[in-house]
Amino acid sequence: MKSLLFICCVFTVSVIHGQNFNRQDSGKRLLNPWGTWGIGNISNQNTLDVFEDYKIGGYHLYYHWSELEPVKNDFNWKPFDDKLKLIAGKNLSIGIQVMVGQNSPGWIYENVPKVVTTDGNDPGPYPYYFDPNYQKRYFILLTKVAKHLANLPFEIKKHLIYWQICEGSTGDEQPYKGTPVDTEYAINYYDWQDYRHRCWDSANTYAGNTRYYRFLFNTGNLAQDLQYVRTKYPGDFHKEGFLSHQYSFDGEFLYYSRQVRDINETFFRNRSRGEVQGMFNYPWWKEAPVKQAFTLACSALSGGLDMFNIGTAYINATMDTRPTEFFKKYAGLRKAADAKRGFIALRDVPDFADSLRFPEDEYGAVIDPGRKTEYDTKVAIIKAGKNDSASYKYWKIMQLTKQYLNPLRRDSIVNEFKPAGAMYTDGNDMYHDDFGINMTINFARFVRQVFPNSTSFGAWRVGDDSSMYGRYARLCRLDKNNQGEMFFRLKDSLVSDSANADVQITIVYYDTGNGMWSVNGSETGFKVANTNTNDWKQKVVIFDKFKTRRLLNKLADFSIRYEGGTNTPFTLIEVAVKDVQKMNTGVIAQINPAGLNLKLPVAFPENELTVKSP
Repeated sequence: MKSLLFICCVFTVSVIHGQNFNRQDSGKRLLNPWGTWGIGNISNQNTLDVFEDYKIGGYHLYYHWSELEPVKNDFNWKPFDDKLKLIAGKNLSIGIQVMVGQNSPGWIYENVPKVVTTDGNDPGPYPYYFDPNYQKRYFILLTKVAKHLANLPFEIKKHLIYWQICEGSTGDEQPYKGTPVDTEYAINYYDWQDYRHRCWDSANTYAGNTRYYRFLFNTGNLAQDLQYVRTKYPGDFHKEGFLSHQYSFDGEFLYYSRQVRDINETFFRNRSRGEVQGMFNYPWWKEAPVKQAFTLACSALSGGLDMFNIGTAYINATMDTRPTEFFKKYAGLRKAADAKRGFIALRDVPDFADSLRFPEDEYGAVIDPGRKTEYDTKVAIIKAGKNDSASYKYWKIMQLTKQYLNPLRRDSIVNEFKPAGAMYTDGNDMYHDDFGINMTINFARFVRQVFPNSTSFGAWRVGDDSSMYGRYARLCRLDKNNQGEMFFRLKDSLVSDSANADVQITIVYYDTGNGMWSVNGSETGFKVANTNTNDWKQKVVIFDKFKTRRLLNKLADFSIRYEGGTNTPFTLIEVAVKDVQKMNTGVIAQINPAGLNLKLPVAFPENELTVKSP
């Protein structure tokens, strides 16, 4: 039986059934906030109209301190409120971010040092954050924002999901972009970390115990502040930059692993957002923009991202809504039993540090033997550090592994996969780099491949660059008898034999040559013959009254079997329990405006913290 979760948040004590999230007021529904969001400042209604085709569920509003307090002690709230009304008028959820740093008002420099940087993408100027005059004005700003949010009209409150607190440059974790020209204004990392924590704690104090929205923290791509936030702000939201900035990045396994606890949480806890930015002008992105946008969406979903923030730069560079539609379809799903759908995007990114797949006695030591002593010394220093969390230490060690990687081992692994089309580049080119360190296997939610590397092998950049599919794929690994089969297992709670449910499986395959293959499971099978169109196609099969664990000695639920001819590449498999394929559109309790002053606890009951996934 699905549990009913009672959560105090933007809409008083509202009843959330499973993963359905709809708030009602006067017959007007607020849709599930998880999915694609717009991001940026807003000039007028046309700013939001740009996102019409992308069916965004929310908008992350940038607003500058210089706009909010253009004259010292004179806060101009009307333009800010007008923009909130525009977003609410579109029936969207709202996240806000009041930008400081280089977006501070000009008058701040009357008695605060002005900092100019070099070797970054924005020289500033920035205020010197540790100047007492600056800090006095900054904490006044936090006080004013907290008070204003508390007094917003109900019609806006019911849309406001979170407030991201900014401390330095934009919403990033560092004070400046680049290095201060005047070294007097350089800021020690740990001093800055302490300052950021003080900013968060102060905002929390100013917001008080009637806070109806969540805070959203940038805990750092390397998890620098993740432990602090989880300890002091359990349930609040996180910015997860890597999940929206890049795919197949070094440390992917560590990054995904730290999300696992969050994606098994209750409905409105530990949600995350990420901005899609920074790569659109690179030649390698322009080579296959839609293909890479789709791959990025798969990676973000696999890592547990809930809000995929896109701006006009993404829209202009991609000009295709399908990647974000796919993200929206699976965003925010936490319980397989409620989701009733899942996917697996097949890929292989050989991991240089994987000593099980690539044994050291065959491929060479992971760490360069000539620099092993130096590596061990640095690892020992990291482990002995008293200021860093365990998560941050793991990241530092992973980065050291990349820095001290044995080049002979690297070359041996690369050369093994080159004949199959894999490429290696030691730079910022995601499209032509198929290797990594500390990698996961496939991108997936609620579906996994059983023994992936022994039953299949990878392929890369399959088909036209203009296609959405094919950045990665897998083919059946054929034995000496020319037989091969890939096996897949569903999350236990996605479907059960007792449900007598029909299960639909949609397979995206590259229709090449005279290949023949079959989909098998639930004691039945479906055969497919390729027609050599050299294009990506979909095959949909439906298993009536699906029976689980009928394959591979009860380890697998369905398979794709090679039946003859040209070996066929497969890139995406979607699974849906029939008749439960709609997006999250259930009903939630009617909002009671009088209840908005109910206390939102900073710490949640222990029994909620330990909710187990089915």
